Amino acid sequence: MILGRRTATSSDTEFARTTHHAAYRDVVSRQFGAWDEALQDRLFEEKWIPDKFEIILCDGNPCGFLSIEDHPDHIYISEIVIAPQFQGHGIGSRLFNKEMQRGREAKSPLRLQVLRENRAIELYRRLGFKECGTTETHICMIWEDCEQHAG
Repeated sequence: MILGRRTATSSDTEFARTTHHAAYRDVVSRQFGAWDEALQDRLFEEKWIPDKFEIILCDGNPCGFLSIEDHPDHIYISEIVIAPQFQGHGIGSRLFNKEMQRGREAKSPLRLQVLRENRAIELYRRLGFKECGTTETHICMIWEDCEQHAG
């Protein structure tokens, strides 16, 4: 499986909306109750700015999208969404490993927030992310390269 990324465009909006809804339906229903399509459409539209996203490609075909922000003191994984049919195949791990390598090189930690009921929390823990805070709805996590702090 060859993974790639490309900048999102406005023509990716429907793919991203469909992927978002498919990936989040279960977690949102578990955490908040019934799925509200109109509300989820609105939340997606508020966040979807194509210039800030990349489309994840699996063998040249779109399989998800992500947004990563570089800050002076950390790299923020703002959003990573993998279509359900592509989950569990190592795509997320490979994407995170690439960002972790970037973090090592930049001597910068990675940060993210994840919905409390999202099963991706287990992936993040396996990759070495630690809980560093909570909100009403999210768990805040950080990954720091231990070798940088070993002195």
